[in-house]
Amino acid sequence: DVGGVKLSLHSPEQVRDAFFEIQQGVEKDDFLGVTVQPMLDTTDAFELIVGSSLDAQFGPVMLFGLGGTLVEVFQDSSIALPPLNSNLAHLMMKNTKIYTALKGIRGRKSADIAAIEKLIVNFSHLVMDKWMFI
Repeated sequence: DVGGVKLSLHSPEQVRDAFFEIQQGVEKDDFLGVTVQPMLDTTDAFELIVGSSLDAQFGPVMLFGLGGTLVEVFQDSSIALPPLNSNLAHLMMKNTKIYTALKGIRGRKSADIAAIEKLIVNFSHLVMDKWMFI
């Protein structure tokens, strides 16, 4: 982790300091700049991870699960081979612990499960189309 993500920057000075900190952490020839984006309000939100990698035996492999800063700690994820349809995407989600929370818990509204399924399906097609760049 090169420290390339800086969160909760509230002033131009903090943004400038974060820029220089990121720049210092990367080899000069590898540094191409930064992108600054506004923070989303993540109150009552779930951080999820959707990703892919290339396996030497199976080819493209997809990952779905609990994301965020503790992704490596909780290791709550599911893997599948693309391409996926909505049934396979749903099964991939159901194979995680975060799925229970996504359905709504303790008075919290459920996440848009259908939208997450669609995202996973669409991402699986992108992975199949562009696997050689993974």
